Amino acid sequence: ALWIFITALPVYLANTPRKAASEQDLEDGTNESVRDTPIGWRDVIGWSLWCIGFVVQFTADVQKRIFAADPRNQGRWINVGLWRLAQHPNYFGEMCMWWGIFLSCSASLRNWELLTVLSPCFVTFLLLRVSGVPILRRTGLKRWGHLPEYQEYIKKTPLLLPLPRPGSK
Repeated sequence: ALWIFITALPVYLANTPRKAASEQDLEDGTNESVRDTPIGWRDVIGWSLWCIGFVVQFTADVQKRIFAADPRNQGRWINVGLWRLAQHPNYFGEMCMWWGIFLSCSASLRNWELLTVLSPCFVTFLLLRVSGVPILRRTGLKRWGHLPEYQEYIKKTPLLLPLPRPGSK
């Protein structure tokens, strides 16, 4: 529950009125409590980043599910599709989504509210240092660490960013 609260904090604050609407405001139809920030460059970049992250995470997750469902792949690590280009493309997508949400929300945040940058920092920290990469790295090394091809994959494949590399097939 704490993880969800921290990661969603920018969205909560961006959608929280700055002040309570008075009865007179409601009668007059002038609700000053609404955060009426016009769409700007942070929104465009933030939502673009979110969309890129969504597509990458969705694609990586589908590719992994298809790979795991094929009995010929039993006992193998995934190194096809986006997984050929990055060891954890799904985590890259997840991080892009949270950074995109923060960037878009940041346009309407003020002063201490900007501390909600801790949201994407928290997600990034957890995935890179606590629950994501470290656990999968240990598991992978236990299962395939003795294989030279796996060592080569770990050594030459970027951790997160799924971009084609020069000389890769």
